[in-house]
Amino acid sequence: MKFKRALISIVAAAGLIGFAAPSASADSIIIDGTKYNNCGGGFCLFYNSNQQGSYHMFFQSVSSFANGTTFNTVGTSNAGYGQGVWNNAASGAWWTTSSPCKGCVDVGATHARVYFNSNYMGSYDQFNKPAAGNLHYTYNNNASLYMY
Repeated sequence: MKFKRALISIVAAAGLIGFAAPSASADSIIIDGTKYNNCGGGFCLFYNSNQQGSYHMFFQSVSSFANGTTFNTVGTSNAGYGQGVWNNAASGAWWTTSSPCKGCVDVGATHARVYFNSNYMGSYDQFNKPAAGNLHYTYNNNASLYMY
């Protein structure tokens, strides 16, 4: 009887351990319960220079930030949180495991252009995956994002 009870306890414990531990696929990693994508995710625009402050992660092109797109994620600080992205972004970064921008979706794009005007017009800053940096031509003067 003791053997049967011990065997049931071992099987039950093994089952719980298997379900309690989150699993990560080959293209992701879990750190402190947060899933990070190793292969690259979206493109982030940050409120401050050097990928600081709040950010917004994009998974597709946006023809105009005037549509109400905001810095909706607190990054290194809450600076800019809730403010519109339009004419307020200072830096950008492709999501990588070393980036402060968290995400789990691989968008398939490898280039991001931040444009001065809506509808992908005017001067632009380009970020090729996995680049990160400050905006130069569109620093605090940005109106659209084209990802390809």
